[in-house]
Amino acid sequence: MAFGWPQNIPDTLQEMCLNIFVKNPEALATITEGNRYTLRPGIFLPQEICEGLLKAWRERPEELTDDILYIFEDPSRTRLAKVNLSQTSVTNDGLAYIQKHTLSDLCLLSCSNIDPSRLLFEMLNTSGYSLRTLQLGFKDLQQKSYFSELKCQMSNGEQFVHNDKLTIFNCPNLQCLSLRKVSFKSCPLLLNSVLMPLNRLTFLDLYQCELKPECFDFLSNVPKLLSLSLAQVYLPKDKIDKIIDSICKHVKGLRHLDLGMLDQRSKTNYQDPEKILSRIILGLPDLVSLDISGTNLAGEKAVTPESHRLGVRRPNTKLKEEESEETNCSIPGLHGKTLDFLGLLNCANDACERESIPAKLITGDANEEQILLSLQTYQDRSSHIIVALNSLYNLFRRSVVRNQADALDAILSCMKQHPKDWHVQISGSASLFYIVKGEQMAHAPRKLRKKAIDILLDAMENRDDEQTMLRNGFLTLCHFDIPHEVLYCYKRLVKILLGAVTPENQDHLVQRIGISLLNCLACQVDGTEKRMVGELGVICTMLSIVRRKLESKVCDETLEVSWSTMWNVTDETPSNCEKFMDGDGMELFIQCLKEFPEKPELLRNMMGLMGNISEVKYLRPRLMNQKYISKFSELLNSTSDGIEVSYNAAGVLSHIACDGAEAWIIDSPRRTDVLKTMVGVIESWDISAKRNINYRSFEPILRLVQAYDTPEAQHWAVWALCNLTRVYPERYCSLLEKESGVEILLALKADPRPYSRIKELASKVVSQITENKNKPSESKEGSASHVDSEMTSEEEDEEDREEEVEEEGEDSEVEMIQ
Repeated sequence: MAFGWPQNIPDTLQEMCLNIFVKNPEALATITEGNRYTLRPGIFLPQEICEGLLKAWRERPEELTDDILYIFEDPSRTRLAKVNLSQTSVTNDGLAYIQKHTLSDLCLLSCSNIDPSRLLFEMLNTSGYSLRTLQLGFKDLQQKSYFSELKCQMSNGEQFVHNDKLTIFNCPNLQCLSLRKVSFKSCPLLLNSVLMPLNRLTFLDLYQCELKPECFDFLSNVPKLLSLSLAQVYLPKDKIDKIIDSICKHVKGLRHLDLGMLDQRSKTNYQDPEKILSRIILGLPDLVSLDISGTNLAGEKAVTPESHRLGVRRPNTKLKEEESEETNCSIPGLHGKTLDFLGLLNCANDACERESIPAKLITGDANEEQILLSLQTYQDRSSHIIVALNSLYNLFRRSVVRNQADALDAILSCMKQHPKDWHVQISGSASLFYIVKGEQMAHAPRKLRKKAIDILLDAMENRDDEQTMLRNGFLTLCHFDIPHEVLYCYKRLVKILLGAVTPENQDHLVQRIGISLLNCLACQVDGTEKRMVGELGVICTMLSIVRRKLESKVCDETLEVSWSTMWNVTDETPSNCEKFMDGDGMELFIQCLKEFPEKPELLRNMMGLMGNISEVKYLRPRLMNQKYISKFSELLNSTSDGIEVSYNAAGVLSHIACDGAEAWIIDSPRRTDVLKTMVGVIESWDISAKRNINYRSFEPILRLVQAYDTPEAQHWAVWALCNLTRVYPERYCSLLEKESGVEILLALKADPRPYSRIKELASKVVSQITENKNKPSESKEGSASHVDSEMTSEEEDEEDREEEVEEEGEDSEVEMIQ
């Protein structure tokens, strides 16, 4: 495992089957009249398969709906015990479908469509006796919910002791409870009502709950508690002593305590922090894990006493004497105590940077190890994650991150768990950029690379109006192997890119990179994908960008790549060529020629597109326009970009002319004059000229080779084959043979109609193919792309992208939240 990356192991047969069922639920179920899926007769699924299906569906949380959950409605044919529905769109109805199962674990965190009503808690209590773990977290659990009903009853004087009406969780065997973002402040007795039946509870998480400081006696209901999390729970400075006393009194056997309170604007500073920490350690003798992130409870670092001499520190002799008796400790409140875990993320006085911290594992931002542990430990807490991700980003920019495998895994897990938190998404994508573009990423297994792409696409879809997210995402995607690594999500990515480059107020860099990615996606794919891109609106989008550039009279890389993208998507794709014509593309072509006559790259891309259109027989009559033919004729003599513009102009005119004299319906320029000029121009080209073009197929050219009624068109076609097989024999000789080009050329040589120069060129082509066949076949290539692209090789792609980033400056490669 190079650089610590996991092995590149393919999915198991079970995983592949589960994924197929998730993508095609009708393989397992039929659709009822209510559009719900019901398990097909005769199918029985064991617990492992049922829970595996739910896990696979959670990879696509938007697809895990009530209708899907109905598959598990019959507990005699399906079995569920551990169910995690976090981040899904399931409602109370969906929960009702699975309430007959004997559930042991249930997670409902961040389920925005679940209504925390009385009925919900009644459903939960139907599995009450079997439940061991329950996680709940709703945005408005304290408003318009069952909790608010209970508050009213308690405020009316009802007693909660042994009152079945006020029992919230009838789960006597529950061991782990997470109850997040609930306000108990106005009715502290409500928390007593929650916990009273749960005397077997060993784990309690009250993350971001609002508690009344004077009423921590709720802990007396859970004397067996081993882990208590009060992370992001506001504990007033003047009440902290009483709160600590209550904790130490009621749950003296605690092994883990979390008092972390992260606020990016300021630290939580208590008076006498060292004293408070000492009381915690003394009052909880079994404590092995403590989190005080975001606070000053680590106290101030002990300072070596000053010498009387200026600038000289005097050794602490007393400390030296005691070292043999007591371990040196930089956390004043922890003298004599070594913990398994200590959370010091974002603590005051740079606590995590001290030496001799008495803990085996430490979260913080002092080094790579602490930052990665922070990301792994706090994955379910966005407040902590954002701090850790910012630290990781700074580490990537200023230093070297060695364990990038763990870094990538942690980043992806955090982004996956918080898909709607754009702070997490932007912070995560910023660090992801540095990992993906780094050398170590080449060792990442395929599944992990795919996961990174999926999570990036999720982030961009969820915040398609957030320029920073799009910028980070596009820059990161540039470092994957495009299009090969995204073929499985081709349509999805194209939609995101088109949405990003369309708005008129779009960020310039986002638009430029987005168009370049679209161009790259269109460059090396077959007709199916090209047609899909056209149907999604790429031609219309590119034309709108061209119009805006003409209005502003700006010819830049965005305009050039827009034409290049249209060149690519129209290659051997008549439907896209037609969309260009229907979108008034020819008029924009003429306007660009007039407005930007001295732009070689622009001219080359536009003429390449004209060549694709001219290959479509039913569209050629629409090119038979005096204005268009005159422009093509003028461009025959162009020296822009070497021979490329002139070459493409001759190709366009050859295709138009091969339809015959009767199809040439304009008076000027005359067909005979154009063809005579074209032959003279062809003969002026250097047969050994290197080319800036890639052909994937010679079929359009070979059709012209057989256009015996128009020898001038044959002349252009045979010259093209002669040039390409001479300059790039390894690439094009085998391609020409594969497409029966040799037989067609031999037939031409035997035919009396072509003039001698055409036959001479044809003989050279055949000779070059023969010579190439007799060479050692060490590095012969089989195919190429008929379309031109600025990205002719992976090496050129990478150089262009790096230059693009450098142009914007190092600080703007990717962005973080300010």
